[in-house]
Amino acid sequence: MYTEIVDNTQAKNLPLVYTIEIGQPEDEFYKFYIGKSSKGHNRPLKKYPKNVSNFESNIFRKSYKNGKIIGKRPAWRKHIHPVLSKAKRMSWAIKLTLDPVDSIYELDVFEQLKLNIMIKKYGIDKTLNIQLVNETNHAKSNGKR
Repeated sequence: MYTEIVDNTQAKNLPLVYTIEIGQPEDEFYKFYIGKSSKGHNRPLKKYPKNVSNFESNIFRKSYKNGKIIGKRPAWRKHIHPVLSKAKRMSWAIKLTLDPVDSIYELDVFEQLKLNIMIKKYGIDKTLNIQLVNETNHAKSNGKR
């Protein structure tokens, strides 16, 4: 699925923050997504391609609460997976960058820092991290940081 992988990590099982970039920054369709993985390479390298394939085949896991189905497709799958699927179909470049994090306790901070840097560089309209952006804006509007 990825057309380029930049691995800046030292070990495959240590915590990391990853960046998925679709297209080139100068492309009109350019988008990016920042994610984190406490267990290393597995999530970005194996789970995303599998989830995109499942999305394309309309295979998904149901959400349960107290033994009842409450949802069929989590909201987070509406943001990154359809865009990755389209990028695959259109043969757009999909770049994955893996950056190490010293401690699992720093994952959230490093993820938010990386997101803020990318938004400042490319604009908020280019991010696929809707939830993190909304949480940041909500915290700022409530006077929190």
